[in-house]
Amino acid sequence: MTELARGFYRITSTATLRWQRTSVDAYVELGKLEPDDLVYAVGGHPSRHDSYFDGKGPRTPGWRTHHTWVIALSTMEDNGSATTGWIDNSCMTLTRDDVTPAFKDGDVLYGRCEARELWLQRFRNTEVSAGTKVMGIKYNIIDDLNNALIDGNADDESVQRFAEFLDTTFKCKPSSVRIRQMCKCGLTYITKTCKRDVHFVLDGLDAVRVMTEAGVYAKQGITSDQKFCTGAEMRRLMRQRLFDVGSRDGRDYGINLARVSFYLAMSRVPAPWEPGAPANWAKAWKDYGMYRQGKLRNIYL
Repeated sequence: MTELARGFYRITSTATLRWQRTSVDAYVELGKLEPDDLVYAVGGHPSRHDSYFDGKGPRTPGWRTHHTWVIALSTMEDNGSATTGWIDNSCMTLTRDDVTPAFKDGDVLYGRCEARELWLQRFRNTEVSAGTKVMGIKYNIIDDLNNALIDGNADDESVQRFAEFLDTTFKCKPSSVRIRQMCKCGLTYITKTCKRDVHFVLDGLDAVRVMTEAGVYAKQGITSDQKFCTGAEMRRLMRQRLFDVGSRDGRDYGINLARVSFYLAMSRVPAPWEPGAPANWAKAWKDYGMYRQGKLRNIYL
């Protein structure tokens, strides 16, 4: 087996990300990648990385034929940088991009900012190429709409409509300290008012963390200073689902959940409350329902 072709791959079993060989059987290990982590194979190792593979010790014939040089997107930082290295080909499989063909003008990407970089092409590493269709659509992430509103872009009709919606529907005054609220309100605005779709990327979002943030713990009398927009958005979707199925523990925000799709490693997956959902999100959905009923306190402590 030769190095894998350029493209996105999903890790299928725990894999070691390697860098430089230090001896025949020893390598600099950069860390472990877990199942469903996403990597990008650059399509044949760049020539400048030859020495990283060969190292200073004796060469081992054939090793290169079953490893591929990748960019480990699960390690991505806020500035768009990510760790690179060698991965065993048997630990990954080609993944499909379900987001790009489904994304239409007016749709909006939700999820961790690092995960959305895949489709927005804001990488520092120019070897990655994907998502030109999404990139070319204005206000393709809620952050851009929020920032335009806070910056006072009054000449933009889309911004004006969002400002009017926030004021009349949720009495939310745009400001930098209300970003989390604006993001949550955007779920209603996009799916109900605009009748467009939300594409929610789960990559990099810790299901446990969603259950252990300030928004959850504060209601249990536990002090926590962790506040994240993406977790708050997910919990709002869960409360809407509880309402939709007739639970008194839910709340109606007017979100049309039929217009919300979820993705992991670029592939569409069932919502946390649907059969076949990723196991960690299925558990988070069950635990959150119990928490809303008052039957589960001190979640995961």
